[in-house]
Amino acid sequence: PPTVEVKIQLMGAPLGRRVKLECTVEAHPNTINIWHKNRTTMLMDG
Repeated sequence: PPTVEVKIQLMGAPLGRRVKLECTVEAHPNTINIWHKNRTTMLMDG
């Protein structure tokens, strides 16, 4: 089965500040990973 690892479960930052979100996914076949913010796709497979 696929495994998903998220190192930080909760993160806070001042409004407008950049944050780095990390998530490791292991699966076969490979997954398609997409991040969303406010219903907008922010990053795909990165």
